[in-house]
Amino acid sequence: MDMSKFSFQAQFYKNDIMMSLGTDTHPPVLINENEFTQWQDRFINFIERQANGENMMKSFTEGPFVKPKNDIPLTAEEITREKADREAKSNLMLALPNSVYNRIDCFKQNPMMMWTQLEKIMLGSAVLHCDERSAKDQSGKD
Repeated sequence: MDMSKFSFQAQFYKNDIMMSLGTDTHPPVLINENEFTQWQDRFINFIERQANGENMMKSFTEGPFVKPKNDIPLTAEEITREKADREAKSNLMLALPNSVYNRIDCFKQNPMMMWTQLEKIMLGSAVLHCDERSAKDQSGKD
């Protein structure tokens, strides 16, 4: 038996595991599309641990920072939020394989649109179902 082939396969498997888990400086990569929900939890955890994590999460949930239309210079907080939009988008792009990224790349103008489209693609009707259930819960109807 050729042990070098086995060693290469073991190393390749180890790299896949490391990529799917991520590190402190690199987001987890979605290796297996069937494990999207687990990846999503790891990705959110990664974002929340970053220095500007709170603002990056706002980029995904509230949309990008919108610059005022006046000539007043941005505040430090606004600059930080604008930077978080770029970081959020960059981290999401790093975390997706090309096969997935290519399906959402037309939404890359902002992280929230990318994230929403990614959920729709990966979860399919589950997104609609969750929205319907949430609306029913809020209205008090069964």
